[in-house]
Amino acid sequence: MKRLWKYLKKALKWTVFLLLFLIIVGILFLNLSPEFGGDPTDADIEKYKKTGHYKEGKFKNYSHTPMEFTFGKIVEIVGDYLDDSVKNIPIKPLIVVKQDSLILERQKKQDNLIWFGHSAFFLQLEGKNILLDPMFGDVPSPVSFAAKSRFFKELPISIEKLPTIDFVFISHDHYDHLDYGSIQKLKTKTKSFILPLGVGVHFREWGIKDSCIFEYNWWEEDTIDGLSFVFTPSRHFSGRGLLNKNSTLWGSWVIKGGNKSLFFSGDGGYDNHFKKFELNKSQHIYLAKMVKESGIKYSASVWDIKMIEWIDKFIDFYKIGSGDLTAYPVLDEIAKKRKPILLSTGLSNLNEIKNTINYLKKIDKFYRNRNNLALLQCTSSYPCDEKELNLNTINFLKKRTGLSVGFSDHSEGQLAILAAYLLGSEIMEFHFTDTRKGRKFRDHKVSLTSKEVLILNEQIKRITVMKGQKIKKMTNSEKLSKNSISFRRGIFPARNIKAGETIKKDDLICLRPNIGLDARNIKKILNKKFNKDLKKLQIIK
Repeated sequence: MKRLWKYLKKALKWTVFLLLFLIIVGILFLNLSPEFGGDPTDADIEKYKKTGHYKEGKFKNYSHTPMEFTFGKIVEIVGDYLDDSVKNIPIKPLIVVKQDSLILERQKKQDNLIWFGHSAFFLQLEGKNILLDPMFGDVPSPVSFAAKSRFFKELPISIEKLPTIDFVFISHDHYDHLDYGSIQKLKTKTKSFILPLGVGVHFREWGIKDSCIFEYNWWEEDTIDGLSFVFTPSRHFSGRGLLNKNSTLWGSWVIKGGNKSLFFSGDGGYDNHFKKFELNKSQHIYLAKMVKESGIKYSASVWDIKMIEWIDKFIDFYKIGSGDLTAYPVLDEIAKKRKPILLSTGLSNLNEIKNTINYLKKIDKFYRNRNNLALLQCTSSYPCDEKELNLNTINFLKKRTGLSVGFSDHSEGQLAILAAYLLGSEIMEFHFTDTRKGRKFRDHKVSLTSKEVLILNEQIKRITVMKGQKIKKMTNSEKLSKNSISFRRGIFPARNIKAGETIKKDDLICLRPNIGLDARNIKKILNKKFNKDLKKLQIIK
């Protein structure tokens, strides 16, 4: 018994020693391994506190988002990791299309997107080379044995062969989105790193110059080297170590190009902050009542089918946005209300437009009446390049559909609206803003202020007057002025002509005013003889 106790004491001693050793190694690894990144300074933390969503030493989501990893949850995750029967990997090898650095650089001015797996993308926009969450490593972990490697080893192009990168955008600091090894390779060939607030501590720890690091809080926007972007919220969490959960911010990016924009959130989720971009029920009702009290008809694009039931009583006609032209379930519900529909045609071709028209006509004969169905020529780009407005499509759609056709404007200024009106647009749709001053969101660029709307209204009134009558005939002012006599020409002798002489063309001259013989009647006297003398410039009757 004594011998057994002796062995147990010895085993316990070595177990404690081993545990202490592992703890020491773990602490050293956490503190010395560069993959874990840096820690915020006191000055950094004071800056975080001013954001409004940093409390108790952690960043918070707008909405309560429980993400506690209980013992049971950890066991479940580990079980899934070890269970080969879990269908979480591709059945077949993913096809990798190889890319060439020189070709990528030559096509820089063309919009292009290449997927590298998970949330990693190579984007070309506005003539810029951009990387999104560039995780190029094999394993998203500081230790290779702690995570599975990527599904395919071969990448479309290696970091070494990539052209110079103008921007790297990071959504958050998790290992599968922010890879230490990839950043080390990119730091010598990247001009700017665009980061959530707090993530800069990792980049500084990794030797990235401060001049290349740009950090942003939610809703902050910027333009660098001609590229505009906004850092928008997402619903997620952050952290690279055991004790630094939510020490850095996470989010999504809106990267804005001239004709295209991109929304990127890594694997962050949506939240109700997007509700701020739409009118709620009470706002719709307030606006509808105000509009109707002014003697103006009210309409709205329906984003939610449930919305139809309460908004219908305020709606005089329904506007169908370009994205919903093919949303037949939505059209079904709207058509049941038997109210006029205005279809916007962005993103569509003629066949799709015709199919939707026929679909509505089949639902209800009400839409066979051209007074109850109309179209808008639209190009869904913000702002829209003048070359892509395609105003000639207005009359094209009129002829092919037999419907009234208007114009939905997404260009800057008023010229396109005026041109569309001259080309026969019967309906004008444009964006409105109270001011563009200090507003950088894309829609403000293509919106008119109240002053500009009043000017536009006056211009259209003037153009309407200018368009005048459809039948070509002499106007009243022309009749009163008698310019048809003074401006037009008559035929006169160019010399003295004796009686009996045959009159040739050279004997006559065409002069104003149109008195006597009208110039159109010159053949009446050519090769003819007069029985009396004609004096030079005499009126011929």
